[in-house]
Amino acid sequence: MSLDNLSPNYIAVEGVIGVGKTSFAKMLADRLEADLLAEEVFENPFLVDFYKHKKRYAFSCQLFFLLSRFQQQQQLMVRDLFSQRIVADYLFAKDAIFASVNLTERELSLYDKIAPILSRDIPRPDLAIYLQASTDTLLRRIRKRNYSFEKIIGHDYI
Repeated sequence: MSLDNLSPNYIAVEGVIGVGKTSFAKMLADRLEADLLAEEVFENPFLVDFYKHKKRYAFSCQLFFLLSRFQQQQQLMVRDLFSQRIVADYLFAKDAIFASVNLTERELSLYDKIAPILSRDIPRPDLAIYLQASTDTLLRRIRKRNYSFEKIIGHDYI
């Protein structure tokens, strides 16, 4: 069965860093003549600092991503979600997973007060696609795309 027969209006593509979420989401959006909703990675002013000093900048980085994704999802609600297909290169719910891995106990406690309020009215995708690859493949892809702030990502982080 092809995706054309399923008729999902909102598709989210998810997976770990370097797995190809954005590339796959772009190809899928093109194929389905859908709008692409891409995570605003490079707009996060804390990301470079996070990779250098994870503990110090984890909360700021995480909060930026949470609010950025929330704003994007709110814009979906303004549009008629059901009249146009959308393919996102992230699943809003993943934010909590990253928070649980990167934040201290106190930071996570605060995050856990904020995130549920924001996620209450977020549209849920009709279909979520999870991409997987081996750790070696992920590291090879991360090195290949050559983002300066990702150079320090190692096997343990993946």
